Amino acid sequence: MILAICTYIVTSLSFFGCFYVEVDGAFDLDLGISSGQFDSSRGVGLFSYEDPFRDDYTCVSYSQNQIERMDGAFRTARVFGYIANIFIGIAALMLILMGCLRFNNAAIKGIGSMLLAGAIFSLLTFTFFASDTCSNDCDFFAGAGLAVVGTFSAFATALLVFKIPSTSQSNSLSEPQSGHQHAPFAPGTQTVTETTLLDGTKKVVRTTVNADGSRTIEETVE
Repeated sequence: MILAICTYIVTSLSFFGCFYVEVDGAFDLDLGISSGQFDSSRGVGLFSYEDPFRDDYTCVSYSQNQIERMDGAFRTARVFGYIANIFIGIAALMLILMGCLRFNNAAIKGIGSMLLAGAIFSLLTFTFFASDTCSNDCDFFAGAGLAVVGTFSAFATALLVFKIPSTSQSNSLSEPQSGHQHAPFAPGTQTVTETTLLDGTKKVVRTTVNADGSRTIEETVE
């Protein structure tokens, strides 16, 4: 559960931060930034970019006009990021709920499948490097690194989820064997068990159920 939560946090920081890649400071991203020329490299993310007019690492969300100027690879990476975050987030929430709710085997496999899908879509966000944003100078940055970490973390969490014992196996381990249980008898019931010993005598065991539920056992040899 903790690993799933950490995975969700890592992927969220990767996709929604503004440091997925680092672009050359002279590149205006072709996203309607009026200045166009900057003195240093800037971070660019799937859903926001580093404010080129401030030096305090402020992320600015893309405007509708900027989104319309994005090419297919950029848009595709954004969609993959959304889907990965949704799958991993839902899986993490369900793992949290497993602490107080019992899920059947199909639900557990579904959680593992969502984590695997999240890992795959997280890796597919690297289509961003095929966009026009990275056509000139585009460097692997913190967000892309977190995407790699999130991918492996989601995959590892999925493997752990698939190893959770099925409900039937859990019940068979927790329930005592029927041979070790006393069958319920009404008070006053008497049972007699006879065992023939090696010398030919018989050992008789009489068990009587008392009114308070206790049992009285008498053994005789005949």
